Amino acid sequence: MIVNVVGHRRQLRLQRVDQRKHLFLHRESSVPRRPIKIGRAKVLFLWHLILFLKIAIILASQRRLSSLPPKFNALTARPLLRRTSSLQGGLRMELKNRVKEAERLNASVVFSLEALDFLETEGSASLTELSNALGIHKSRVMRLCGTMERMGYVIRRGEDARYVLGPRVLSLGKAFERHNPLLHVLRPQLEQLARELDENVSFQIIRNDRRLCVCSVCRAQLARYVTPEGSEAKFPYGAASKVMLAWGPDELRAKILAAAPYPRYTEHTPTTADEVLRAVEETLRRGYAVSREERTYGTAALDVPVFGAGRELLGALGLASTTERLTPQLIEKAVPALQEAAAYIQSMTAGAEKFAPRMPRRDE
Repeated sequence: MIVNVVGHRRQLRLQRVDQRKHLFLHRESSVPRRPIKIGRAKVLFLWHLILFLKIAIILASQRRLSSLPPKFNALTARPLLRRTSSLQGGLRMELKNRVKEAERLNASVVFSLEALDFLETEGSASLTELSNALGIHKSRVMRLCGTMERMGYVIRRGEDARYVLGPRVLSLGKAFERHNPLLHVLRPQLEQLARELDENVSFQIIRNDRRLCVCSVCRAQLARYVTPEGSEAKFPYGAASKVMLAWGPDELRAKILAAAPYPRYTEHTPTTADEVLRAVEETLRRGYAVSREERTYGTAALDVPVFGAGRELLGALGLASTTERLTPQLIEKAVPALQEAAAYIQSMTAGAEKFAPRMPRRDE
């Protein structure tokens, strides 16, 4: 009896399924289908859409191919190079295709380096001060500082929880001195000039929109204006700025002139673009630059340009003194000595690698 009831229910269920299928098929066959009508405007729109997609695919494929790294030699695993003629008539090697990815900036690296620059200027900073200076949240600053602290670039002081520069920064600075052959040519010349002129002598280069002192020799005497190594200064103040604006890149000159008017520090400070242009023209005419109390009272400087083997500007070589000591007699004596040293540096730039001593690697 139970088996018959179960079989009867299954039969009824199958009948209902058959009825539903029949109704569905009958409804589909009885309803007439309307032909699809596409207007001329829709056809043109679809045609342009397909054309746009094809162009987008082609451009994307070309961009992907251009962003690939340069081809590598299977034997040496080094990028293929090509030879191009230099200004000296020799041959130099350069990459065949420049990777565009190198021009893109990584936000975390930029914020980390800006934090190091801020600590260099301020000496120490708290988490809140770094967050305000970088314009990012404290949690992100904490992660960045934690990473740099682990790598040795910053130290978090225990007494006040402020961050300072770590010893790894000193290692990088010393490595720059060891592996830069220009410094091994500069320092003996600066020491000789300091003894001969009895003044503080320095060499400064262009670093973005500032000038950076990379080598300095100071005389152990009082009442002297000192330019320490690693210090930076703004344009267009000082004799070194005039030299760099006169013989430096045109882009730098245009950028500095566009930033006028400049803050006034003394009555001798150039504040307009016309004053800076007149000073640059005077520097080009004389071949050297002189500044007096443009930013600090009692200071004076004298600088000459230093060119490389290809006549490109390497930096400004000069002496930092006071207004009392920088007399016309000292200028008449110092200019030939500075220009002679600049000519020697230019002649030795091409072979400066032989002055760099070989330092052992960490893994040796």
